Amino acid sequence: MLLGIACGSTTAATLVCQIIYIPSIMLGGLMVPLSIMPAALQRTALLLPATHSMRLFAWLAMPDGGTPQWLSLGVLVSSTVLSFLLAALLFQWEPRANAPTRRPWLALIAAVPFVIAAVAGA
Repeated sequence: MLLGIACGSTTAATLVCQIIYIPSIMLGGLMVPLSIMPAALQRTALLLPATHSMRLFAWLAMPDGGTPQWLSLGVLVSSTVLSFLLAALLFQWEPRANAPTRRPWLALIAAVPFVIAAVAGA
């Protein structure tokens, strides 16, 4: 929802979604396990939602999933809450001529939990 609201058109929204989706598949642990990637790519992968989803899936679905992934759960939940709040803030049915414009770059605030996780390197 947030990407659809922040982008000005469906074409831009599709492009931004693909820019997030394709690296998520490649680096997020869906095609190649994170454990065999170099350390730099593992840290970069923490910027993507699919990485945290796969970490949670491994923790919940596998009998020996390893240590609890509370950080990944926190990142996904906080990003979801931020996305909904920002979508509600930025949404407008039709832009009015004299109304102040909403700032779509505020949508980047939803990425803050991912940046914190990547900096922490957890």
